[in-house]
Amino acid sequence: MHTAAEVIARTHLAKAEEYWLHDLLGKAHAAMALALNAGVHPSDVFDRQRTIDAELAARTHGELVRLDEHLMAEVPQDCEPKRRDTVLSVCWGAWAEVGQLWNVHWGKPVLITIFGSRDAALFMHSRYGYYAERREVHKVCLPPDVAQSRGLLEIAALHEIAHAAVHDVAGDAISRWLDEGIAVWTEGGSSPVESRRLRLAALQDRVPSIERIEAAFGNYAVDLDSGQAAIAYAVAGSFVGHLVETSGLLAMRHLLREIRQHGDTPRTFRRALGFDQRRAEREWRSRLASR
Repeated sequence: MHTAAEVIARTHLAKAEEYWLHDLLGKAHAAMALALNAGVHPSDVFDRQRTIDAELAARTHGELVRLDEHLMAEVPQDCEPKRRDTVLSVCWGAWAEVGQLWNVHWGKPVLITIFGSRDAALFMHSRYGYYAERREVHKVCLPPDVAQSRGLLEIAALHEIAHAAVHDVAGDAISRWLDEGIAVWTEGGSSPVESRRLRLAALQDRVPSIERIEAAFGNYAVDLDSGQAAIAYAVAGSFVGHLVETSGLLAMRHLLREIRQHGDTPRTFRRALGFDQRRAEREWRSRLASR
């Protein structure tokens, strides 16, 4: 049985989450403060608190630019004009490329937020930034270091906007390995470090199964371990690349639409692509070994 203080704290915490999902960051920040004051232990909500704080800082000290009916960007107000133009150009180009690649008819706009300070982004352990679906927008948040390099920004934007495309087309029921694999393939494939880890794992017959990769993506410890994360992304991206190569992009688009209609199940996979996922994984592993 919960005490009155615990009930009040949980209520404020639920409101903070609700406001965050609606991208009402000021209200989310205030509700989180009330939850902490009412007795929620900071360690229990640390990541969400830091996320809200970082996004609110970007909103407060940023400039909102509408690039298209379905694309907006938040850039730091102190960003120099030339850098600002580059960031906006890269974001628009990545958004257009992803939309065409996956034939997306956006149900809601994409909002790309560039954090203004390194300190605000210290809580992130992700590959580039992160994608988070909100009620009114698909939100992509990127740390400032990514925005300093045009090449890295292009890769990161393609990767994270691909998540937005996948969720817009397939919904939220999609498997994490397929979601991440599509994002890695869309960005152009694994990084050199990730590819090297995959080659070494293949040589030693230590490539984890797709089932293990699915579990790994949901494990916070993997996010903190660059080695485990690298192999997880490499496996997902490589397998999706194999599926695109053997079935074609049209079939993969069809798979995403089928997942929205019927869920992400082995039957959906077989109906959309014409073969069993386990068989596809065996063929992919055979190719890895032969290479």
